[in-house]
Amino acid sequence: MGEGKSKIYFNDGAILIKGCSVAMYTNEMYKPLIVKFTNYAVEPSSVTQIDIQLDKITNQTSRALLNLFAIAEKIHKRGHSVKVNWHYIDIDKEMYQQGKILESLVDIPFEFYTLAKKVDVSK
Repeated sequence: MGEGKSKIYFNDGAILIKGCSVAMYTNEMYKPLIVKFTNYAVEPSSVTQIDIQLDKITNQTSRALLNLFAIAEKIHKRGHSVKVNWHYIDIDKEMYQQGKILESLVDIPFEFYTLAKKVDVSK
C-alpha cells in the first residue's frame, strides 16, 4: 500500500479500494467511482462485494465511502447480496473504529479482517 496514494478498482460488482487515502482532492478521486457505481446500481450483479484495504483515511474519505455504502444499501434493500469487507492492520485500532462507525450508519453487512503489519526488511 503506497504512502499517500490509494487505488480504486471496480469490475462487475467487485470494488477494491486500497492504499492510503489522505489526498487533498479526495472528492475528485472518488467522484468517478460514485458515478460508475450509481449507474451500476440500476442493474446490479446478484452479488456486490466492496473490499476496503486502506492504511489511513481522512474525513473526506469517510464521507466518500459513506456515499458509496449508501448506494450499496439501496442495492441491498432491493434484495441483492451486498457485503463490505473491511481490512485493517492488526495494530491499527483507529482504522477498525472507522469501519465500525461507517457500519453503524448503513444497513449492509460488514466483515472485519485483520492484516499483519508489514515490516520493512530492506533497512
